[in-house]
Amino acid sequence: MHIRKILKLTCPILALLLMTGCRSIKDLASDVIGRVREAASEAASANYEANPYKYPLEYAVNTFNEVLELVETKDSRAIFDMFSEYDKTKFDMMSDIEILVNFLDGKVVEMRHVGASGDYSSVRNGVTVSAGYSANTYVTTDKGTLYWFKVGVVTAADDETKLGLDWIYIINSNVQTEYSTEWGNWNERRINGAKEPEPERPEDMEVGVHYFKSQK
Repeated sequence: MHIRKILKLTCPILALLLMTGCRSIKDLASDVIGRVREAASEAASANYEANPYKYPLEYAVNTFNEVLELVETKDSRAIFDMFSEYDKTKFDMMSDIEILVNFLDGKVVEMRHVGASGDYSSVRNGVTVSAGYSANTYVTTDKGTLYWFKVGVVTAADDETKLGLDWIYIINSNVQTEYSTEWGNWNERRINGAKEPEPERPEDMEVGVHYFKSQK
């Protein structure tokens, strides 16, 4: 009786080992977990493609990556097409986009981790009716210039035409540092009684598409 029980238990195991080349149970479990994770990843990707606005942080980062690539290739029209239907019909953005695509002084050779965050959210009766997210990072060009690059997206709105890319903002960190130092020195002299005009913001310090309007 005991022998039959042992054979009943061991035969399936022996067969499994023969089929898998005598691989360990640990390896088999690892394979199963790997397949489950892969399936889950594919399902998440499919869900994201179906409705990216349900995954706002991922959507903001993906939008950032697309915009950066288009800025590097100077594809003004494609950038314009990425904006929400509301922005495209309500604002004259093409001239700002043309400035934007020519703002970087070279090819991007380094990019830090892209972070995303929620800018605002409005909830009514437990349902999000308005929400905006942004993604940003620092990039360095082959000229050695450091830029801070940021995009904003709308992921929930009473008016569905407002969903999508909402604004883009780039600042030349090198110029900003010089200006901040100059302004700090001016402010110190002002506190000490000096009478002189405040330093003007450099024209080559920053550029935005719909950014300055949307921040007001």
